[in-house]
Amino acid sequence: MAFAPIIAMGLAGAGTAMSVFGQIQQGRAAAAQGKYMSKYYKAEARAEERKTKFDYSAKKSDVLKQLALQRATFAAMGMDYKSGSMRAIVTSSINEAEKDLFAILYGGGLRKRSMLSQAAYAKAQGRASYQSSLLSAGATAIEGAGTVASMAASAGATAIEGAGKVASMAAG
Repeated sequence: MAFAPIIAMGLAGAGTAMSVFGQIQQGRAAAAQGKYMSKYYKAEARAEERKTKFDYSAKKSDVLKQLALQRATFAAMGMDYKSGSMRAIVTSSINEAEKDLFAILYGGGLRKRSMLSQAAYAKAQGRASYQSSLLSAGATAIEGAGTVASMAASAGATAIEGAGKVASMAAG
């Protein structure tokens, strides 16, 4: 029975160490996941930027073809597209095309910025989780040390009381 307090203290210390290690590992995993998600969202932002450029280029090409077709149609009908109502039709087509092109750029820019914001958030969240795990591990270590110290003090008092009883029995 004399070894029971020592074994209990050893087990309490080992349990505390395992808990501290687990908390730190959990924080590292959260930080790694945040870093991975940040890279993922940054890659998505780059893909969105490429898609926006492609969509813009494709729409611009379509618009130029439509304008050329309008002008060719007007020319085939013997109308001058630079004057009167024909000019108004061409100008209206150009204005609508510019709005469409701007909408493509604006929407793509918004989606890209959203992805970059998510990347920053994921990275910050991973970092915060890691820092939180370190604080939690520190608190667990302090709590475990207090438990082991309390057990040691209790075991020491029991040993001293036992020695006192043995001494009084020997004397008496």
